Amino acid sequence: MTQVVIEGEMAERLQKLAADEQIAVEALLGRLLNIRSQIPMLTDAEKQAKAESRRTAAGVFKDDVTDLSTTVRETMQKRFGAKADDERAN
Repeated sequence: MTQVVIEGEMAERLQKLAADEQIAVEALLGRLLNIRSQIPMLTDAEKQAKAESRRTAAGVFKDDVTDLSTTVRETMQKRFGAKADDERAN
């Protein structure tokens, strides 16, 4: 049997969760491990493919405007024209 020491905030969180579930911390850890074992692990190739698809998707949204306030300013200028400039000056 191997002993593991968990201290600090993580230990407090585990104790609170175990108390909420009214089970021992060891039982809670067992449940967490069972849940984790049901989640498939990605292979290196799958991780690479996922990262590449994110990069490709991110490229779809790239454009010349990087500052939204520039677009808003231009739109306001077109919509309200010189009238807005005059009101700001007063």
